[in-house]
Amino acid sequence: MDKIRTTNRVPLENFNLNREMDLVIGSKSNSSPNSSLNSSLNSSPTKTNTINSQYLNDRDMFNKFSNENEQIDMTTVKHDEFNYGMPVFNGQILNNKKSLITSPYMMENNKKDNFVSNNITLDSNDMYEKVISKSDNPYTNLYGSGSEEFNDNTLNSMAYNNNSLKTEDIKSNEYICKVEKDITEFEYEINKNKDKDFLVDINSPFALGYLWKTLVLLSKNPTTDKLLKLLGIKNKDNLISDMKYNAEVFDDSGSLEIVLPIGNQTINTNFISKLSSIYKVNVKTIPNNHDNKAQIFLNWLFKIEIPFYYQPIVKSNNLIGYDKNLIKFIEMTNVPVSLSINHETRNVILEIPCGSNMILGFVYNTYRQNVDVLPYRLMLDKKEPDVLVKKLIIPKINRNKKSQYGKKFKNEIESVHLGEMVYGMMYELDINIHMGLTIDVSKEISKEKYEIKRNIDLININHKCYYYIRNNNIDNKILSNGMINYR
Repeated sequence: MDKIRTTNRVPLENFNLNREMDLVIGSKSNSSPNSSLNSSLNSSPTKTNTINSQYLNDRDMFNKFSNENEQIDMTTVKHDEFNYGMPVFNGQILNNKKSLITSPYMMENNKKDNFVSNNITLDSNDMYEKVISKSDNPYTNLYGSGSEEFNDNTLNSMAYNNNSLKTEDIKSNEYICKVEKDITEFEYEINKNKDKDFLVDINSPFALGYLWKTLVLLSKNPTTDKLLKLLGIKNKDNLISDMKYNAEVFDDSGSLEIVLPIGNQTINTNFISKLSSIYKVNVKTIPNNHDNKAQIFLNWLFKIEIPFYYQPIVKSNNLIGYDKNLIKFIEMTNVPVSLSINHETRNVILEIPCGSNMILGFVYNTYRQNVDVLPYRLMLDKKEPDVLVKKLIIPKINRNKKSQYGKKFKNEIESVHLGEMVYGMMYELDINIHMGLTIDVSKEISKEKYEIKRNIDLININHKCYYYIRNNNIDNKILSNGMINYR
């Protein structure tokens, strides 16, 4: 499958500018800062001279240097016409060399129920190149020696902590975002151990990662060092470059808004404008409000479309080991899937091709339980469907969730310096998130041809599982995910 990801990259901007504060004494016409003082010492002893010192305070220096002589290199964003709603950002590099000073008070070092399938018959031979006759025992094929083995021993060698990482590596299909990987594993462990009778979760490591990268982008020390330590990141520049490279992808399904009380402080209007145009982050300021609480609203409303020729219908059923009907299921016919089983851990990865190059994946073990450790790297790998499932039943996972995300990190975000926008003020962050997943039917006909090697009569995922959604045209990003868990 072709994908378009062209970039014009220039060396990264150094965001860790060293700052100095010069004390200017004497008149502007003097070439030396001590000339006024020397003049007064050499004057007549009978005449008292007062030194007319001219000082520039923090705010004057901020206004003088922050909002001028800044340039942005903006070129046209190119989209892949076959990318079906997931634009690929042609990343730009900001040429913004600001000259700020330190503050004497701050130390710095650097339609849910209308799901109806189309009544259309389609010859499977028109969709697939090769179909093998079904086995007498299809589950032997599922768990037998013919299954593809996998393991999770691949090292995350291209993560942010690798000092040899270059800017151009961000577009590589080997590049993995450490922040998003850690968020995926962190949220999975929390949900797996929640003391709840029944849980269907919805989340997005991509959107949450974008939120944390935004906080790093806006912060100044001591907050920057605190956030980087929390995230386990050493290279801030690569973090911001990854954010900029995927800004259009985020903007396609998400929004991020910051509401900032600024009192009578001066704001960096140029930087706020760039946040909107380049990083797709909107900032609303509240003048004459001296509250120190900044509100952040993250919305991620994602949609996945199941092809109509899978003939999806919604059914009611019970989960295995659960006697309450709290979730519905989607039954599909003649579905090509990628199916991988690890015969040591008994972990299963099943992926379903969906509309707009989306992939819907499920992870569970052969005991129909949630796995101990997510095979993250293998979930990101592109896989060719080679199994035709005559009847595939999956949980109907469309969900909406609103929560106060900041409660999980109260100590880390109770005193934050967003110095790129308002210098010298400390804020307490109130982070609110809205995650949503909608399932619809796609009317497009896939142009893909799959070589089917095995047939299976039935796969029924009516048990505990983890699910995720990625796009084949966007490397190494889990755009939406969640899990089903119950006692």
